[in-house]
Amino acid sequence: MVIPGSSNPDHIMENTQLYDFELTDEEMEQIEALEKNEKHDWY
Repeated sequence: MVIPGSSNPDHIMENTQLYDFELTDEEMEQIEALEKNEKHDWY
């Protein structure tokens, strides 16, 4: 999960428009097919 941040009110408003789209079934399948050799570096 990405948490966009800004101190600029205009940019904060732009960031709230992030969810104004939809993925097609084909796009979802492409994402699902991506390599999942996951490594997380959370120190």
